[in-house]
Amino acid sequence: MKETTLYVCEICGESYANKKEAENCEAAHIKPKRLTKTMKFHSYKCGRDPILTGYAVSQYPDWIDIEMQDGKTVRYKR
Repeated sequence: MKETTLYVCEICGESYANKKEAENCEAAHIKPKRLTKTMKFHSYKCGRDPILTGYAVSQYPDWIDIEMQDGKTVRYKR
């Protein structure tokens, strides 16, 4: 029987046979630093969103801005 070792990036889950490659992968990911206060909600009067299985549109933001560790702010949209 042959035993193998895999190294897994804890950020994206990619597997590597080489420990250094897994470390490089983890270092390449820019992680979120904090959620900014910039986001877009709708009024509660907007009704329900059929895509979100009937949840009210106003419950969740359309987009949020997140400050990353490198200082950039990235916008995520639903």
